[in-house]
Amino acid sequence: MEEILIGQQKCRANASSEIVQISSKFLRMIGYSLGELQAYFAGSYYPLIIPEDRDRVRQTLDSLTLEDPEYAVDYRVRARDGQILWIHEQGRLVREDGSDYFYCEMSDATRYYNQTNFYKNVLACLPNPVFVLNMDLRITFVNQAAEKLLGAPEKQWLGKPCTSMGTALCGTENCCVKRFLRGESAAIQQTPEGGYNRVTISQFYGENGEPQGYISVSTDVTALIQAQQDLKLSEERYRIAINQTQDAIWELDIASGTVYYPGNSTHYVLPHVITGVPQSLMGSGFIHPDSAQSVLEMYRRILAGEQDLTMTVRTYGKDGETRWIRLASTTLFDDEGGPVRAIGTSRDITDEKDLEARFLQEKQYRDSLVSDAMYAYEVNLTQDLMVHLDDHWIEMFGLTRTKSYSQFLESMAQSAVHPEDRQYMAAVHSRQSLLDTFSSGKREIHCEYRRKNVNGRMIWVRSSVYMIRSPEEDVCCFIYLNDIDEEKRAEIELRHKAERDSLTGLYNRDAVLTLSESALLDEHRGLCAVIMLDVDNFKLVNDTFGHLYGDAVLSETAEKLVTVFRKDDIIGRIGGDEFIVFLKGLPSADTAQQKCRQLLEKLKSIYSSGEQVCDVSVSIGLAIAEEHDTFAGLYQKADTALYHAKNHGKNRLAVYEKEMSTLFLSNTPTQVERHLAKSFSQNTVEYVFKILFNASDLERSIVSVLELLCKHFHCHHGYIFEQDGHSDTFSTTFEWCGQGVNPRRDSMRGMTPQDIGGSSDYYERDGVLWVEDFSSAAPHFAAIGRWPDVKALLRCAIVIGGKLCGFIGVDDMTAPHSFSEGDIEVFQSACEIIGTFLAGKRSEQKRERYVHSLQTVLDHLDHPAYVVNPQNHELIYLNRKTGQYFPPAQVGELCHATLQDSPVPCEFCPMEHLAPLGDESRSTVIRSHSTGSLLEVSVSQVDWPDGGHYCMINSIDITKLNAAKDTFHS
Repeated sequence: MEEILIGQQKCRANASSEIVQISSKFLRMIGYSLGELQAYFAGSYYPLIIPEDRDRVRQTLDSLTLEDPEYAVDYRVRARDGQILWIHEQGRLVREDGSDYFYCEMSDATRYYNQTNFYKNVLACLPNPVFVLNMDLRITFVNQAAEKLLGAPEKQWLGKPCTSMGTALCGTENCCVKRFLRGESAAIQQTPEGGYNRVTISQFYGENGEPQGYISVSTDVTALIQAQQDLKLSEERYRIAINQTQDAIWELDIASGTVYYPGNSTHYVLPHVITGVPQSLMGSGFIHPDSAQSVLEMYRRILAGEQDLTMTVRTYGKDGETRWIRLASTTLFDDEGGPVRAIGTSRDITDEKDLEARFLQEKQYRDSLVSDAMYAYEVNLTQDLMVHLDDHWIEMFGLTRTKSYSQFLESMAQSAVHPEDRQYMAAVHSRQSLLDTFSSGKREIHCEYRRKNVNGRMIWVRSSVYMIRSPEEDVCCFIYLNDIDEEKRAEIELRHKAERDSLTGLYNRDAVLTLSESALLDEHRGLCAVIMLDVDNFKLVNDTFGHLYGDAVLSETAEKLVTVFRKDDIIGRIGGDEFIVFLKGLPSADTAQQKCRQLLEKLKSIYSSGEQVCDVSVSIGLAIAEEHDTFAGLYQKADTALYHAKNHGKNRLAVYEKEMSTLFLSNTPTQVERHLAKSFSQNTVEYVFKILFNASDLERSIVSVLELLCKHFHCHHGYIFEQDGHSDTFSTTFEWCGQGVNPRRDSMRGMTPQDIGGSSDYYERDGVLWVEDFSSAAPHFAAIGRWPDVKALLRCAIVIGGKLCGFIGVDDMTAPHSFSEGDIEVFQSACEIIGTFLAGKRSEQKRERYVHSLQTVLDHLDHPAYVVNPQNHELIYLNRKTGQYFPPAQVGELCHATLQDSPVPCEFCPMEHLAPLGDESRSTVIRSHSTGSLLEVSVSQVDWPDGGHYCMINSIDITKLNAAKDTFHS
């Protein structure tokens, strides 16, 4: 909030808007002192406003009257250093002592306007037409490329349904969005000029994960479609039966040194006729240098008359990647026995070679991992077979000697694993569980459990399972165990200290909360209850015998508690002399009451020292869980019952009943609450402003302010309604409930203005509505109360920039309530402050959504897009697709180093000859160093959020198009 609010200002309502009072923070922002403003501008505020905005601001202020005094205006000011700043000003015209003044509050809106312009500028730089649709499939944004495609400016399309674009698929079951929702491929749309666009649809979401609409990105694929059509016609002439096999067939004419290669390959670009063999093959760049001698040796052996030959050679694919081929040939001879031809096949075995290399690499990695392991063994999961296991290990632990992994696992669990960990260990290591894990894409899992070591002592071990696929396509795993006993016991000790109360050894408050909430989520929990107890007369013990004696009493109380309850019951000390017990799996509610009566008897004691004597007992509150109770609700019920027991004589049990909440709420405020109410009413603005201004979590602080308001007005329910987006309905966004009041946030959604008193007819003055007694109120107020237990309410409208944005209210649930003039003024002042901070919060969230939407658009483009600082070639941003085409690329690295593996900027760098901002972008063609893909790149200038002027580079993959053209022309 410190970055948004600037401060308050007071000016005379005259022709020069003479400054009377101005915020020191604003002076620091613009770089002038108050004296300099007097000297340079004669104390007038208008000269600070840039000329383009000055008349608009003056007209806004001149139009104000005392009957219509409020205003809100945005404008720009020029700071002393020449910087332009955006100001959001909201205020009113006030008459004092016969003179008119402007009172206003100023906020820094620079970031908001810069962010909005940035968002639009970046989208404008994209070469693809981009449309943004809401959930009703209406157009909410059109970029410049889309305007050009549609032939009309953006403003003519906003709000229209997407079907108004009028393509052949619009309005049909095969429209772009319906295809996306069915999980089908992107639609191909034909343009009026006869071209083709591939339309990719993505859904984008809000901060809370709710869908906001759809992003449509179009890519021109006209050339690719045409090339595919031409290529298809050409391929029909050469389609033969051998294309149905994985092997490519070739024929060598020995006399002419010519190879005929009629087939087509996915991975290689070879002409159908190769002359000048073998020298032409050596110079073609097809044969890897490591395999050159092997190919020459095979050719020599064919000439020498060897009939059948096989060989594995290393080659280069059409994208420049290294590939492996297995060659096989049979030599044919003439009548004199001389070799005349060789018929052969070639098969790409790159995948097999990669798998073999990966298997060896993973085996080496596994060997290094198990070097420090206690035990290790190898399993073939596919065949349920023990591949390797040390015989000494079998004898040491008395395991069953078997080849079946499943039988071995069962034997080991029974012989060597701690009884409490057997089921868990066996479930994690079961053959089916490991196969399912491998199928999900995971290759490594770990678990910790207790088992025997070589001395027969139970220790903690970590089991690591590393899974791979063997060259035979079987799933294998290597399992090794490491001794983690020392570190695990230290971890358990630290966790014990973190969960336990240092005095009594019981669970502390946080541990009780965590464990109890987890227990309530267990579907097998059975009947649950919460017991809260408080030591009676404990202050007297401390005052009489001292705090050390009091600590001993608390420790003794804790020891007695443990003897009454089961091992699985959650027993804790939640502070001072208060204890809590959470019970689950109770046979009946009577069981819990029997336990409480045992406590009353067991914890009743007399403590003495000399002539000093203190009687100590406990008061107990018991709450039995109902079907949908949360732990917080149970805690509140037990606390209410405990309060009831303390107020009816102590040393007794009170079981929670609903009537207790009403009695508890009707009690008069304590002295502390009365003191709080007094100071709050005298300093309302200061209290509320300080709480919200210093808030690290604004949403939680707003709930705290609602609680303060409710306690001040002796009400039991506080809430804020806010408008649902751009609709005419309102929903509850913040709520505070007192003791015994059930939350209503979920039921107070989608309400009309009439439901909540949104009509101006309901408000008597200044946007405030109060109903002191619903039983005698006018009939049209009945819908506003909505619930029969609302007896009275006080409500204020939130108005920002003249627009109704919501309401803040407090309800009295016990009796009719009178609100004085002072009460209404206090409430109105508090609501104005809450509304201001809330507006700042929503504005910040809106700006964050802009950035999120931009990120979504860029990441859903189906081509690489990245941003570079042209001054030093540093990568500023990369979208998702960039990472696929340039795997090593990371933000902060130099573009030429990570994208092209070059220590100096590329000779063909498109940024070097970029036209000024606003001119058309420049383009060139590059090849990805990492993947070998051929990319057509275009570059445009763009302003980035950090204030830098950078270049956005968009890359279109033209590898397939280029290959298709080459094949077609050949």
